[in-house]
Amino acid sequence: MPSPLYVKPYLYTITRDNILYCLEAATGDIVWQERLSGNYSASPLLADGRIYITSEEGITTVLEPGSQYKQITKNNLKGKTMASIAVSQGNFFIRSGDALYCISPAPR
Repeated sequence: MPSPLYVKPYLYTITRDNILYCLEAATGDIVWQERLSGNYSASPLLADGRIYITSEEGITTVLEPGSQYKQITKNNLKGKTMASIAVSQGNFFIRSGDALYCISPAPR
């Protein structure tokens, strides 16, 4: 079960039926909700001002935090992905069932 993600003033949580909720953290009121495709075990991550949500099918959805659902992009990796994304020194580490991916920013 994914852990919730707090990005002031909102709390983002994914339910077992794959609905992503954005809640007003102070009140618990629903700001918006979006049904996601796929299944989710990994916890959402905030990095560099964006929310990253990875499905068990290896699809990472990138969102802009805020009062409206705003998808920036989707990225697909091969393999079942249940672990949460790890970040170190600007690199994203994503573990699938049979691989470890390191995604680095483009050189400037």
